[in-house]
Amino acid sequence: MESDLELKYDYLPNRSNPAAVFDTMAKYVKSYDDLGNLLAESIGLKDDFTFQLISVNHGSIKSRLGAAKGRLKSLVTEAIFDSAVHLHSDLTAVEETSSEEEVMAIAQGLEERLTRTLDSTGETLNPPIVDPKRLAEVLQSLSAANDSTMNGETLRISSSTSRSDMNMSWRFTGDPKEMFSEKVSHFKGQLQIRVKISV
Repeated sequence: MESDLELKYDYLPNRSNPAAVFDTMAKYVKSYDDLGNLLAESIGLKDDFTFQLISVNHGSIKSRLGAAKGRLKSLVTEAIFDSAVHLHSDLTAVEETSSEEEVMAIAQGLEERLTRTLDSTGETLNPPIVDPKRLAEVLQSLSAANDSTMNGETLRISSSTSRSDMNMSWRFTGDPKEMFSEKVSHFKGQLQIRVKISV
């Protein structure tokens, strides 16, 4: 069975601007494409994920993300997608993410979940190391997608093993450009060193 990640965006059927619906879905697609690639790279793999439009119904759009054929074993792909669904679940408990510490906690949770899932597959891969700055960029992108939804709309994300509904009121209010940047400080003054020599 092919591993994939499905996004189902239920929008208000009588929205006055249909282009905005597709723009919102495109933002979610890009966010999860970036997240899939970030998680693949966290275990030392480079892969291309592709989205396929599944269906457009009155009030609903479905899209499916899958790894490029033959590039990743399906168990590894499933581990990545399962971690993406659990990120969704983690965000249901909070209304806002803004600090480096919160992003680091999310990154650590993704690393732990990926480790557990990959260990159960028997695959030998690098221990996951999620780049927190890139994760902050993904979170900002997800937040922008949430910003473009209307009250009453929903997004469901599912893999073959789990599913979760997006907390549509969650927002990322940090600035990825400012987060995790190296801070340089200068000191001007005298430095005294005392050395004790035993004779």
